[in-house]
Amino acid sequence: MTILAQADDIYREDVNADNAVNSADIVSIYNYILSGEGLTFDAADVNGDGSVNSADVVSIYNGIISGRKIVNDFKPHYETAAATLAPGGRLRLSEHYVRKNSHIHATLRLTEGCLSEGTVTVGRGYDAWYGAYLQIDADSVRLFRRTESEEIRVRTEAHGLILADSLSVSIDCIDTKATIVLSAGGRTYTFTHSWNGGGAPFLLNQTGHPLQATILYANPDFLCDIWLLGDSYLTTSGNRWIYYIGQHGFGPWLADHCAANTGEKALRDFKAALRMGTPRYALWLIGINDRGDIDAPTSRWLAATKEFISICEANGITPVLQTIPNTFITSLQQLKTHQYKTDWIRSSGYRYIDIAAAIGSKPDGTWAEGMQGPDGIHPTAEGAMVMAEQVLKDFPEIVNQ
Repeated sequence: MTILAQADDIYREDVNADNAVNSADIVSIYNYILSGEGLTFDAADVNGDGSVNSADVVSIYNGIISGRKIVNDFKPHYETAAATLAPGGRLRLSEHYVRKNSHIHATLRLTEGCLSEGTVTVGRGYDAWYGAYLQIDADSVRLFRRTESEEIRVRTEAHGLILADSLSVSIDCIDTKATIVLSAGGRTYTFTHSWNGGGAPFLLNQTGHPLQATILYANPDFLCDIWLLGDSYLTTSGNRWIYYIGQHGFGPWLADHCAANTGEKALRDFKAALRMGTPRYALWLIGINDRGDIDAPTSRWLAATKEFISICEANGITPVLQTIPNTFITSLQQLKTHQYKTDWIRSSGYRYIDIAAAIGSKPDGTWAEGMQGPDGIHPTAEGAMVMAEQVLKDFPEIVNQ
């Protein structure tokens, strides 16, 4: 979280806007929780999770005790939409791939007919790789995930609820596991399952009747000072550098990443995420999935990178780049060089993390002994540990969060 030096900065903990963070703010929050009056919702949602409750009181208390306060960037840190949906209609929020600490909440109410007639579908990425969503009918809730080319049903549960005229759905994903709660008729059904859903949060009406619907996506990570923008290198398995950073106990940060991510797509998702927050540092860990270089940095990657830097500078964000290792894709017996991208980064004048140097990336697409995984693209556990050490060296701010 951001620690400010200037006395006139505005903090999220200062909910009553009296230029001080103290017990009066805690009283204001309690009054709002009990009465719904005295504050706006955005002011009362101190931790940016899309709800107002005792966790916001704790955030204020921690700010008073520790002196660590969160800069208010006047963004909501959540996104919501509401509409009356005709049969087949859909609510859709912004597309991005921030998964960790994600919260989705949907409410559905019929003005005629019955929810048990047909289905409703809620989740993320209905038509996107790494989508994950629930399809709910009168008897069951079915969990689906998407690959590049197909929809796969992974679980079916009998929920035992009576679906009359209303239903609420909550999906809370802490890391790679979600707690899913369905509520209807004064009863709830809860289960947990692995969850790697990314893409646009959505709600789809397939009941055959008009449906009053709302959907909310919230994530307190939009309050983090550090945003990581990347690809499959940012998954948390033991052969990825971010895993070892986490093992050191460093964090928190926002991670927006999708396997096979390219510069153009990462830029689009970054723009969407900026509607909900503003970091101090944005790490552009992008390039290995863009086209290989021939005699200059690939033009699309370079254009996206330059626009990313311009957006950062316009918003007071420090951009941090990353050199791109050359690879030799074993399944295709194909060299993919990113040397011109790396040369451009090193001479750009901007901060960068020299991953390519750390693992000994060579012109023939190989890396130093023990660094490169069998696919020729991803690191081994040893390579990931070396990458993590380079991140700590080139971007020491990650230890201070």
